[in-house]
Amino acid sequence: NELYAHAAEKGHAKARFHLGYNYKNGTGVAIDFNRCVELYEQSAKQGYVNAQFNLCELYRTGSLDNENGEPMTIPENDQLHFKWAFAAAKQGDVNGQAYTGECYRNGYGVEQNDESGFEWCMKAAEQDDVEAQYFIGQYYENGFGGVDLDLTQALFWYRKAAAQGRQSAMEAVERLA
Repeated sequence: NELYAHAAEKGHAKARFHLGYNYKNGTGVAIDFNRCVELYEQSAKQGYVNAQFNLCELYRTGSLDNENGEPMTIPENDQLHFKWAFAAAKQGDVNGQAYTGECYRNGYGVEQNDESGFEWCMKAAEQDDVEAQYFIGQYYENGFGGVDLDLTQALFWYRKAAAQGRQSAMEAVERLA
């Protein structure tokens, strides 16, 4: 951690990310979610995609440290979840693309937009993200998101997700085949 701290002080994005990760998990230091977020944000603003995605995930669920009914140190925040998912997505991160699609699909932190949801899910699906493949199947099966109803395409994407073990995709394949 000393080496990470030294490199982080000098502005090294990857070191900031790793030190933040250590503060999140208590690896060699006491858990400190605020310090974690500070370091992740510094790294993310430098364009480090892993920091962007980890911020996305942290804001998606919150810090989950609310034992005894106390509020979480880092609460869920849909706007920040979307902001960092989108930053990672724009750099080609498959998980960031999948979460960006989910945010648009459900209106999490951004105005709901099925067309944008489809676009970002497709980017992730083409990189073999199983959840995105399943959702692309739903888009085609139901004809929303600016796509025409196309059961052949729906089946194609459901089969890809089913091949990766997604149970609901297996059920969709049975239903449509």
